[in-house]
Amino acid sequence: MKLFGRKLSTYAQVLLVLVPIFLVASGLCGMMNFDSGGNSGFLVALWVVGGIAMIPSGVGILLVIFLWAGTAIRKRLRRPASDHVQRLFDKQGETNHDEEQ
Repeated sequence: MKLFGRKLSTYAQVLLVLVPIFLVASGLCGMMNFDSGGNSGFLVALWVVGGIAMIPSGVGILLVIFLWAGTAIRKRLRRPASDHVQRLFDKQGETNHDEEQ
């Protein structure tokens, strides 16, 4: 999946789905505060649907963020320090270049 011309990681794709679900569900739960008294059964149903959608999506958002951070930390710790070291000499002290004969 691409967004703004960049390929998204799996974690970003999951967040791209969960965050709008959470926002819409929290809006449905907030509609209960604007009860005008006439149609409260419908608003209670919206509140229940919003709550049912908001709890798993909120937990999912937190889980994805912790997993994403854990993966980044693990990749950072596993990267060997020798990746950035350039050896100029071999073990005997001679230069490392191929001589054509």
